[in-house]
Amino acid sequence: MTELRAKELAYEVTSLIESSRCGALPSSTPSPRSAPTLASWVRPAAVVYATTSGLLLLAMSQERPPNLSLSFRHAPSAFVSSGFLLGMAGGGATLVMPDHDARALLELTVASSIALQALAAAQVPERGVPAFGEYAVASGYALTSVLVGIDWALSPRQSLLSAPAWATERDQPRRAVSPYIVYAPAVIGALVSLSRALAPEMGGDDRELTLGLGTYALLPAATGMALGIVGAQRQVEKERPEPWIAGGPHGSLGLTVGGWL
Repeated sequence: MTELRAKELAYEVTSLIESSRCGALPSSTPSPRSAPTLASWVRPAAVVYATTSGLLLLAMSQERPPNLSLSFRHAPSAFVSSGFLLGMAGGGATLVMPDHDARALLELTVASSIALQALAAAQVPERGVPAFGEYAVASGYALTSVLVGIDWALSPRQSLLSAPAWATERDQPRRAVSPYIVYAPAVIGALVSLSRALAPEMGGDDRELTLGLGTYALLPAATGMALGIVGAQRQVEKERPEPWIAGGPHGSLGLTVGGWL
C-alpha cells in the first residue's frame, strides 16, 4: 500500500471516529482526498483544434474545384469541408460540455474530422502518390471514432476523468475499452500511409508529400493512444504476503507440513 493511500484510509477512519464521537482525534489529520477532475489539457486542446480547423477552412475558401475548396458540390471538397466544420463545432462544444464528457467529445471530434479529411485527400491523390494510403487512414480513423463512441457509451462517467494519484480501480474504474484497442486502427492506418514513402517508385516531391500526410495522420493517433494509456493508470494496493501461511505463495505447502505435524 502506498503512503498516500495509507493517509487517505487514515482520514476515513478519523472522520468516522469524529462523526461517531467515540474517540479523540490527533491535532493534525490527513487532508481529505481530492476528487477526479478533467485533465488540464483537454479544453485548451479543443480551442487549438477548433481554431486550426477554422483557419484551414478559411484558407480553402480561396480555392475553387477541382482543388479542395469550401464547396459541397464537389465530393472531395464536401468531405474536407465537413471535416473542418466538424472540428470547429466539436472543439467549440468541448468548452461547454460537462467535465466527464469533454475529453471523449474531443477524442471523437479529432478522429471523425481526420477520417473525413483523409477520405477527401484519397479522392484527389497527387500524381505518383497512391490513394490507398489515404483510404487506410480514413478507414482507421473511422473505426477509431466508432470505438471512441462505444467507449463513451459504456464507460462509467467517473472513469472519463483524470484519476488522482491515490486512485485504485476500486476507487475509480477504468474506461470500458482499452486505449490500445481504441487507437490501434488509427495508428495502423497512419503507418500504412507513412510507409508509402519507402516505396522505390516514389520521387522526391511525392515522397515529401507522402511523409507529410502520413505524419499528419500519425501524430493525433499516437498522441491519443499515449494519453489514453497514461489516463488508465491506477495505483495498485499490495500487501507483502507471509511466506508460510495460507495466503502466501507457499501457503498450500505450509498447510500440508503443519497438518502432518
